[in-house]
Amino acid sequence: MKINELVDLRASYSEVHVLKALMLLAEMPHGRFLLMKKLQLNEASARTLLSKLEQKNYSRPSPYGHALTKKGNVFVKKIRQRIIGPIKVGKTLVTLSDSNVAYIVRNASNKIKSGVEQRDTAIKLGANGLTTLVQENKKLSFPLSNKKVPESVQKLFSLKENDVVLIGSSDNEITADLSALYAAYSISFK
Repeated sequence: MKINELVDLRASYSEVHVLKALMLLAEMPHGRFLLMKKLQLNEASARTLLSKLEQKNYSRPSPYGHALTKKGNVFVKKIRQRIIGPIKVGKTLVTLSDSNVAYIVRNASNKIKSGVEQRDTAIKLGANGLTTLVQENKKLSFPLSNKKVPESVQKLFSLKENDVVLIGSSDNEITADLSALYAAYSISFK
């Protein structure tokens, strides 16, 4: 997955904005103003992002906004095979802020060391932090710890063995979402 080929270094958007834009376009067509709002981008960046997606044949204009092409749909389908979400998570004993969004990464527990790497990725994107949880030996726990996650949190997710849960926390939902998504993408495809 070469998502970085869709980033224009002159614009103020990153790989995670491209990824989220593709996921949003898979749900329904979006115009630049709606993408601006959902991705917290300025108009020029949203226009450049959509132009880049169109140039690389991931999306095409339609009467209702940009829609994914076959290539775009194939790309999102590959992402969705590994990454489940977004899942809105309320304030819990394992979250850090009022706005918390989780993604599940299928069969990725072997890629998690301490969870600090994922947290650092989220903080670089403006999040307050990120909680990493792993499903191993039929229980959800923190990496490198036998500390069990509260039952109320475990019930929020439908997990398989070796799944990873990444919960982005921020003062706003969009930043929480983007930070958790980018951490999920980073352990899945980088």
